Amino acid sequence: MPPHENPNVDSDADNEPPMDYDEMVEYMLGLPGREHLPRLSRTQIPGVETIWFGRDKGKLSRTIAGIFRAKFDGPYFSWKVTPISIQQRYFKAFAGKFNWDIGLTELVREGFLVIAKKRLKGIVSQAKK
Repeated sequence: MPPHENPNVDSDADNEPPMDYDEMVEYMLGLPGREHLPRLSRTQIPGVETIWFGRDKGKLSRTIAGIFRAKFDGPYFSWKVTPISIQQRYFKAFAGKFNWDIGLTELVREGFLVIAKKRLKGIVSQAKK
């Protein structure tokens, strides 16, 4: 059945530009079924186990290091020389492992960057040995 006759195919989707990076992260955060993921929150939420940068017992740092090890695919010796598209891919992978309110995305990104810069530097230092 041609796409224009198939009721399961959204013909407008072909005409829409692809989502940009921020839209993609927001879309991911809005997907159903993310309730089971570890929750990032600056404040405690009654009945919900939450973590935040600086009070996570190293979990966020270990997760980011794991993402680097799994997705490291170039000679990026520091965060500054890592292409923006690769930095975004790392953050999207991080967003796939945690859940947070969309309004916290910039704070989460800032916390991610602090750890990412340190961890990438540490991983490169270890690789040189």
